[in-house]
Amino acid sequence: MKGAAITSPSLYCTGAETTACSYVPQTPTCSGANGTWSVVIIFATQAEFGSHHIFGNGENWTYTDSSAKFKRLGMQKNGASDFRNDPWTRYDNNARPGGGWYDNNYCHLFSFTPDWDGVQPTAPFEEVWY
Repeated sequence: MKGAAITSPSLYCTGAETTACSYVPQTPTCSGANGTWSVVIIFATQAEFGSHHIFGNGENWTYTDSSAKFKRLGMQKNGASDFRNDPWTRYDNNARPGGGWYDNNYCHLFSFTPDWDGVQPTAPFEEVWY
């Protein structure tokens, strides 16, 4: 739709709409409190995802500090990507993602983990959707 945008991943908040929602760092249990999880919008089929090779084999990303940066995405096709540079995995030949990288407790997608310091986690988790 023209003029519309959606954030994916986004913070998952539970409870009443008036309840404040804020990021909760990962824990071994991911308790389910407001902001404990981040979610990604997953379509019914991989074909419904748009290609990540729209312009120059990547996308423009806007960060929470209001900075923006161009990122190359989908360079690894039909296999896992490098989680330090690309939050999505398992791109098909049309550069559509088929999975994503999560923290080792499976609480937050790496592109929605503001406390991540860049140190490789002991067990990053790849969720494969298709």
